[in-house]
Amino acid sequence: MAPEVVKGKVLIGNSGGEYGVRGWLAALDAKKRRSAVKAFSTGPDSEVLIGPEFKPFYDSDKGADLGVHTWPPGT
Repeated sequence: MAPEVVKGKVLIGNSGGEYGVRGWLAALDAKKRRSAVKAFSTGPDSEVLIGPEFKPFYDSDKGADLGVHTWPPGT
């Protein structure tokens, strides 16, 4: 993906979802030239960066580690 600069952070991510890759988005601190944060599109809440403040509207979106349970291995 093309990088995007927002409030001193350079946002980068991967592409190739049509090939079954695990998606991610990273923010790099442009001034300090180091990684600020990285999150994944699937996996445990700790890697998807979903915390206790997440309050989904639908009951089907409630629960822990949905990025593991709703995406079977190998997909």
